[in-house]
Amino acid sequence: MFMLFYKFLYKITRKKEFHNIYKYNHKLKNNKIIIIQNGQEEVLPPYTYIEGLNIQFFSNNNTVKIELPIKLKDSTICFHNDNNLVYFGQNTLGVFSLNLFRENNSVYIGRGVQSNGFGCTLHGDQLQIGDKCMFSNSIKLWTDGHSVIDEKTKDLLNKPNHVIKIGNHVWIGENVVLLKKTQIPSNSIVAHSSVVTKAFQEENVVIAGNPASIVKKGINWNFTPPNYYDKNTADLSF
Repeated sequence: MFMLFYKFLYKITRKKEFHNIYKYNHKLKNNKIIIIQNGQEEVLPPYTYIEGLNIQFFSNNNTVKIELPIKLKDSTICFHNDNNLVYFGQNTLGVFSLNLFRENNSVYIGRGVQSNGFGCTLHGDQLQIGDKCMFSNSIKLWTDGHSVIDEKTKDLLNKPNHVIKIGNHVWIGENVVLLKKTQIPSNSIVAHSSVVTKAFQEENVVIAGNPASIVKKGINWNFTPPNYYDKNTADLSF
């Protein structure tokens, strides 16, 4: 009864809140949204309302797993091809925009991640985001969707790097661009408007510039505003 009611509402209204109803296409197969609560998994029925999240399936065999509680806002996931997985960890909050092209993408977002505006476009890649990360506004992650070829040898020059890693407790500033070889180590900061083009291994660093490099070592950070910071009570146990 409720499924028919929501389906009817979705068809007759353009109100924003009804964009968050999980729509079902009978022509597509084996797309699932799974809610995890207290260790138990539940597959959502079609036309279920998902607060703050609009999921669009254009292909088959795709799965979204959501570990409650989370609090998303104006977030979207678009599956443009088959066999993809997206996982949201517990206590994730904020704005995410995920576009998964090609097959066999996976996105794992850890627990306690906060985002004011993180968007990614993947082409058969694996993205792993650790726990307690903080993303500012207008952060973009892209991988290559087309081949770059050596004119003489016909060799492929941009072979895919399938794993993109952001460690635990990473703070990424506004307007940062992350490219296909990105790896950010734990307890680190990526400065405003940086362009990250490679993997970094050393933890507790500030990464900045275009192309980005390590500009400071031996740092850490927490969520406390600077004017309230007290080193005698600071919590750096992440």
